[in-house]
Amino acid sequence: MLFPPPNNQNNTQPAPQVPIVQTVVSGALVARTYLLKITFVDSLGGESTSTTTGAPLFIPANSLGVVKSPALGFFGVLPDGASVSGVQYNRYNVYAVKATLINGIPTNEGSETLQNISGPISFGTDWTEPGTGLITTGASVPRVNTLQPVGAYVMKFEYYKNRLKLVTADQFLQIPDDYIDVVIAGVTALAMKLMGKVEEAQMHFQIFKTGLTEMIQDKNQFPEGVEFIRPDSNSYVNTQILGYLDPFF
Repeated sequence: MLFPPPNNQNNTQPAPQVPIVQTVVSGALVARTYLLKITFVDSLGGESTSTTTGAPLFIPANSLGVVKSPALGFFGVLPDGASVSGVQYNRYNVYAVKATLINGIPTNEGSETLQNISGPISFGTDWTEPGTGLITTGASVPRVNTLQPVGAYVMKFEYYKNRLKLVTADQFLQIPDDYIDVVIAGVTALAMKLMGKVEEAQMHFQIFKTGLTEMIQDKNQFPEGVEFIRPDSNSYVNTQILGYLDPFF
């Protein structure tokens, strides 16, 4: 899925979640604990922010830390991890810091520095810590996301049962689940009236009338009866490809 999700301004910028980390037996470093983060880098050189919390990793002696590469096409809804304008999101940076454990909790959060100082790493290639240990002179994690916006919509489709019109006396009235309580209140009010319980009948009838008002308001808000999200009238697709469309397109 897309992370973070887009808003109604159609300008979401990708950002990574906590990376997958592991160790590999190699080198001669002592046991230690790291905090590791990644950022995305697009084909224009823009870089994302990272997660607030890094991935903690305990590395035994004579082992090195490894950050697994994000998957190509990590968006799911976009081919090969690209924006609609063709900008590729296919590289990443690794930031790390040696953590101090206080009551078993790694500290130094926010002090991570860039490890791959020679350039961003291509997706599909894991980062492995050098045998000399972490780099402490690299840049800090960006605080501003400068990736190119995705520029696309995430569509949600919902399917509803077709409600049949009543044409014979033996058919049942089909009521949307949202209004079942309104129907129950109306039936209960009628039952209380027939039983001579005036106060109870009036109470349930009032609930029934309030429910009818809400149903009418819902219908007035969605008079055309469609069940989907329309494109924003100012979107790229609407203005550049389809032309300016009627609000009820």
